[in-house]
Amino acid sequence: MKQTIKSSVLALLLWAACMVHVALAATTVTPEAAAGMAARKLLEAHDFAGLERMTGQWLADYKAGKTDGDAFYDTFNAVLPKEDLLRSRYGADLGAWQRAYPKSYAANYLFGDFLARKAWEARGTAFAAQTSARQLDEFDQFAKQAEVMLQRSAPLFDKPYPTYCKLTTLARSGSIADGPYFREAHRLDPAAFRAYSETMRGLAPKWHFSGKGVPRFKALDDFTGWALSQNAPSADAKARIRALALEIKADDAEVMVGDHAAAISLYRQSYEAAPGQSRLWRLTQAAEIARDNHQEGEAAAMYTEALKVDGNDADARKGRGVLRENRRDISGAVEDYEVAGNGGDDWALNRIGWIYMQDWGPKNYELAVKYLKRAADMGNENAIDNLKLIARLHGH
Repeated sequence: MKQTIKSSVLALLLWAACMVHVALAATTVTPEAAAGMAARKLLEAHDFAGLERMTGQWLADYKAGKTDGDAFYDTFNAVLPKEDLLRSRYGADLGAWQRAYPKSYAANYLFGDFLARKAWEARGTAFAAQTSARQLDEFDQFAKQAEVMLQRSAPLFDKPYPTYCKLTTLARSGSIADGPYFREAHRLDPAAFRAYSETMRGLAPKWHFSGKGVPRFKALDDFTGWALSQNAPSADAKARIRALALEIKADDAEVMVGDHAAAISLYRQSYEAAPGQSRLWRLTQAAEIARDNHQEGEAAAMYTEALKVDGNDADARKGRGVLRENRRDISGAVEDYEVAGNGGDDWALNRIGWIYMQDWGPKNYELAVKYLKRAADMGNENAIDNLKLIARLHGH
């Protein structure tokens, strides 16, 4: 950041990094996520001048080649929370920012991003056949508004790569055969991964597969083959493209076809194609499917493998904890849940509290209340109900 940035902005950056560290314990927090959270605090405070300085530096760094396209996109993507935490007030905040700075690329892009997220929140991520006409209509209404705002942002910056990636994401629910948004994103930054990934996700059979004489993954395979034949994507991007193709097929095998053995194999292959801490969820997803289909030995091996990469991975800790609980290794289960809970996982904290409530467990209502209160403070409704039950029955 430039030295001219006010100390309040730097303090917010420090606050965001510290809060994330407290919430996630030893889990790695990317600089993009920390910067995005700091910008969110400025947005909530209506410090639009501070936002302009902060996001202006992001734009300058990307234009100068100091930041790559994926990091640039991820920083903007971290400003707003996930769809399940998205509050309507952000629309008012972003509208106020856009009115104060109508020529701001960041304000217009993030307002469009908000509307795009509202579109997906309305539609959901289920298959087309499982999505109601009302959901699709609400998606279309928000998507049209988002498209207008995102297109308005494009001329306001020389390299609006996030704009065309987000438009590609919106197009996923409709026809993307022509791919104009991908082509523009690819022209702006052919080495980056995000535009490839959004296009590939849009080619998943779940969105539009008809099954009428067309190979299930023809469109995806054709695009993947073309992407891997290009010189521009980095070696890392090509590995991620291969991994994503396998992930999409794994999701299809698990949910749409119901071939659990294929899903386990494909998720594992997907992780092995592009391993790393941020992609461990593919390995733990394979383990979860194995566990749910009574392949506990295979599941345990994959959870253990994941924990060798990141001993604090919440999904691996919770998954192995469930296996241990099923085997009546209660102390081992509590140990795993404790690590996940200390990393900010409210499900794990509630589970520990619930175990301490049971006659078959190490029954201890004082410890139960301790863990349940931590989970309840994070909004876990089951923990709140469990605390009410203890109060009613035992007066704690």
